Amino acid sequence: MDERYTGYLRAMQGPQVRTCEKQALIHPTTHRGAIIMSTVKPMSFITTLEIPVSDLKRSLLWYEKYLGTEIVDEAPDAALIRLPGTTANSPLIYLVRTESADKLTFVNSFTGVTHSVIDFYVPDLEGFHIYLADNEIPVTTLNLIPGRDGLGGFGFSDPDGNSFGATNIIHAQ
Repeated sequence: MDERYTGYLRAMQGPQVRTCEKQALIHPTTHRGAIIMSTVKPMSFITTLEIPVSDLKRSLLWYEKYLGTEIVDEAPDAALIRLPGTTANSPLIYLVRTESADKLTFVNSFTGVTHSVIDFYVPDLEGFHIYLADNEIPVTTLNLIPGRDGLGGFGFSDPDGNSFGATNIIHAQ
């Protein structure tokens, strides 16, 4: 490795290299043997959540009926949908038709609890839980946090078995 580069790294062993500045990250790179300092803008927000589905039409109807989504754009094997009440910087959902058996779920190795990858905010957690259960959507037990005035969450699945969470908790920014 070029000594100028390793020397630079030794000199920059401080918070400038290890933290993400709000405006930009300083990134040393090499081009034709010369060290170039480039500025990389950090990510600002999530734009799209991609969800695998086996039957696009069925999934579009399910997401519209149970999550209130609307179609933004549709192709034969994929569709972009929006949750109600979203803003310009809110992520859209991209349903992608696939034959893959992979699902959006994982098991916590330490607790054995199955987790979803995406949690949706709902202001009326108990009402939404009842609504899904009454419509025979697979739901987990409603888990309310003791002493937190009805805050909590539960899990549910789409027709392809993708796991999601519903919560009435808004995280502090």
